[in-house]
Amino acid sequence: METWSLGKLMLEVTYKTKRKLTTSETFLFKKIAYTVLGKSFDLSLVICSDKLSNHNVLAYPLTGTEGEILLNPSRKKNFTLPYLFLHACIHLLGHKHGLKMNALELKFLHKLKLKKVC
Repeated sequence: METWSLGKLMLEVTYKTKRKLTTSETFLFKKIAYTVLGKSFDLSLVICSDKLSNHNVLAYPLTGTEGEILLNPSRKKNFTLPYLFLHACIHLLGHKHGLKMNALELKFLHKLKLKKVC
């Protein structure tokens, strides 16, 4: 388990698979979380395998300022991991799939200079 902070944002990463985030991925994930969720959020990220989830990403809001994300790299298909993480962060804000969420994704993808697909 690794824990990082950026301001009051706390990001705890737990690995349930051999796949680890690179240093640049870790930096980017912190930047995404800070940009989308704000500076006062406690976030738990679990990098998992099919044993925990056969979805590419799941987001569980716990409170208005806490949440958990399960990210399964083996199920990412043609999506980038940063995009899936961004997608889950937007769900933690309470958004469901639809036009408003799509617009927010595009806004953040542009702002963070990210790609949706590989």
